[in-house]
Amino acid sequence: MKYLVCGNYGVENVGDECIAKGIENLLKFKDSEASVVLMGKGNLLPFGIRTFIKSIFNPSRWIHPISLIRACDHFILGGGGLFTDEERPLTGFFWAMQGVVASILIKKQVTVLGVSCGSMGIISRLFTRILFKRAKNVYCRDDHSVAIAKKLGAKNAVLCPDMAVYFFTSNAHIDAKKNSSEKVAVFILRDYKNICNNTITNFVRMIGYIYSKYGFRTMLLDFQNDSKRTDGLLSKIIVQNSNKNIISIHQILRNLNGLSSVLRNAEFVVSMRYHGGLISLIENIPFISINYMQKSSNFWRRFDGIVTVSLDEFSKSTFSLESMLSCCVDSEYRKLVERYSNEYQSFAESFKSNDLLA
Repeated sequence: MKYLVCGNYGVENVGDECIAKGIENLLKFKDSEASVVLMGKGNLLPFGIRTFIKSIFNPSRWIHPISLIRACDHFILGGGGLFTDEERPLTGFFWAMQGVVASILIKKQVTVLGVSCGSMGIISRLFTRILFKRAKNVYCRDDHSVAIAKKLGAKNAVLCPDMAVYFFTSNAHIDAKKNSSEKVAVFILRDYKNICNNTITNFVRMIGYIYSKYGFRTMLLDFQNDSKRTDGLLSKIIVQNSNKNIISIHQILRNLNGLSSVLRNAEFVVSMRYHGGLISLIENIPFISINYMQKSSNFWRRFDGIVTVSLDEFSKSTFSLESMLSCCVDSEYRKLVERYSNEYQSFAESFKSNDLLA
């Protein structure tokens, strides 16, 4: 069986690349003879505003993605936060059209796998509804997204784990051991439109407090080559931090297999990124999630007691960093994270037995 997996791949984002590897692992577990082809950046149908205009003058932009779809036996759309216009207008429309063309025009069986749904405009909702009604199954990674999918006509909307879990529970990662005596806190951050000077100031304050209170250095774990940009968030934090000896940047994109060992050397994780929190959970590392989009807040809603805060709240000058950080070294919080880690991995293991490819 030849599977074509369509998603936000090839954009140098650690979370998306982990999803891709996780889906491949899952498909090969379900079908040992599976041939898995990724359809990502450079190979997608040009339904973005700029790519569509370019395709008018260069119709060949349609040829390759259509040929990929025609060559597959099963078209899988996902995973990730595809169906929301929260960050960019018409994002939901763009991804829905990949599946609509595969299902309606090319007559392929379509499965929507491991996605989240959020706020969408009228056009995105319309075409997402068309896709969800046509798809054989729609698997969403949080309960809120399942509810939205059902409202949009998905009769078989089911809760599933985030597909990245199948990368981090593979044999390549379960033996990763803590191998450093140095105590570090890991920050996994990202630029976003709501980042302001107070946000950066609070991150700098947090790094200083962690060192003075607990003696931990801070590692800024770069999920998307932000450190190469002089105007990027990580670079701004470095510049504003008065003690450069307590902070460093570590790039992980080119070595995803080493991500588990990096996190297991952390005392705790502070993450803005959805997958930073998720991977910490899988690896049983105490963490705090700073939620900048609905996909994060909706996901963590099911984990009562996990420490989360909205980006807007965190960015206030009056925000109390001390009380939030104290939980990370609390033994009861560590036990809570461990319990949820075991439960989530059990959920992922049971999901593997679903007949999702039938």
